[in-house]
Formats: sequence, C-alpha cells, structure tokens
Amino acid sequence: MGEPPRDSRGAPSFASVVVAAVNPFLAVLDPPAVDIPLKVPSIKWGEPTVLFSEEDIEKSLSPLQFALVGKCSYGRPSLADIREFLVGTFRLQKDIVVTALDSRHVLLRFESEEEYLRAWLRQAIIITDFLLTFLKWTPGLELGWEPLVVPLWNFLPMLPVNFYNDKYLRSIVQVAGRVLKVDPATARLTRTTAGRVCMVVDLLKENPSRVWVGLSKEGFWQKIVYENLPKYCTFCFKHGHGEGECKLKLKRNLKSEGEVTKSKPTSAKMLVNPEAPRKEQTLKQVY
Repeated sequence: MGEPPRDSRGAPSFASVVVAAVNPFLAVLDPPAVDIPLKVPSIKWGEPTVLFSEEDIEKSLSPLQFALVGKCSYGRPSLADIREFLVGTFRLQKDIVVTALDSRHVLLRFESEEEYLRAWLRQAIIITDFLLTFLKWTPGLELGWEPLVVPLWNFLPMLPVNFYNDKYLRSIVQVAGRVLKVDPATARLTRTTAGRVCMVVDLLKENPSRVWVGLSKEGFWQKIVYENLPKYCTFCFKHGHGEGECKLKLKRNLKSEGEVTKSKPTSAKMLVNPEAPRKEQTLKQVY
C-alpha cells in the first residue's frame, strides 16, 4: 500500500518546536529549502564578485512570495503583540512569522496566500495606538521609501453583465496590472453597476484608462477607473504628490543639475543594474 504522502515542508525543526513551546506567538515558519549550485567568486571592478542568474534570483524569492513589510511610523509594538493582533484581527488559520527589519519595520511572512492578500488589501491597522501600514515586500524595497507597487481596486463601469466572470474580468484588465482578487459582489452578480477588480499597479507606469474589448469584427471601449490612484514622487519617494509638486525638492537648494541625492526608481521589474558602478546602482522593486 506504500507510505502516506509526506508534508512537502518536512518535519518541524528543533528551533521551531522549542520557540513555539516557549511562546506560541513567536512560532517559526521554516522556509522551504532553495537548492542552487555553489557559485565560484570572481573579480569585477577590481573587487570580489559573486554572480547569480535570473533563475537563481527567482528561486530566492520563493520563500517570501507571501511576505509583507509592516511599517510603524511612530513607535512599534512588540513582535508578539503584532502577531497576536494579526491572528485575531484577520482570523488567521495558517502560520505567520513576525520578525524585525529595523526599529520601524517588521517582516510578516504568511503561510497562506489568501491570508496574505487579506492583510495587504487592508493597507493599515492600529495596534494598541500604533499605526501599522502594510507594504509588499520586494528585494529592492528601500525601507525609507513608500512602495512603487500597490494594490488598487478598479471599476469597470457599464461592463456588460455577461463579462462578470473571473476569467473574462482577468482577461480584460490584465493590461493594467496583475489581478489579485475579484470583488465577491461582482463575481456573484449581486452588484451589477460596474465590475470591480483588485490589481497590482505600478505607480511609475502609464496606467491605461480604457481597453478595447473585441467581439470578432465588432467590440467596444471599456473604461477603467482606478480607485484612489496615488501620485508618486521620485524625489522624496512618497505617495500623494508628483516630483513637480514636492515641497522638499522646492526647499532644497541643489548644487548642480546633475547632482544625484538618491537613486531614482524607474520601474518595478529588476533588482539592480549589474553593469553600473556600485555608487550608481539603481534599486528597483520586483513583483
């Protein structure tokens, strides 16, 4: 009859068993093992260098595919308090691990994609008088910057009701971003004034305002309305205004037009430019 199937994550580690026994709110979710060939060091720009392939980088992201960063603007609760509050507020059934990144930021690793999305779409909560804002973790995320990629609900006004189906909706709006979730009222046909879909939106890209939906030789223009689409400033790296409206930039007396105070993000696809000198590397976010 053979052996029963084993858990792909393997048995709990000794550390996770001990920590969970001492404090269940600090339980350890062991990340899956990532296997790549050991890299041979080389020399580049006159300094020791190790090079990874795009496939290697993709593999390194797999343990953090359901990871968020919690940003605390003014003080921070204890890690145990944060985890206990998240478990209770979002009624988490799967594991979550909360660890510190610095004095203001924590890393939240969810086991469940559904629970990860539930928290990310909430955007912010208050824990014992502390505001905790949820940001998507990416390897290029600068902790002092607000994220380039955000979850946004979008409306499709006057969309024919026969298109209120998950695959049709995803096909129509994929030009604007990756779909995270279809609004339950849309999927159930209980709200039919406009289709509503939540997507990952890159704030530095030109987001389309409409898409042509073709029906053989005929078709129609479908309008896309972004709910609370924030502006993004590439000078102070904050939401809410563009670089031309940035008060910090207006107040700062730049010594020369070519002076670089920070590396400006230009897209949300790559990690860094490997050909640039170290001081000129441009960090970018991945999603």
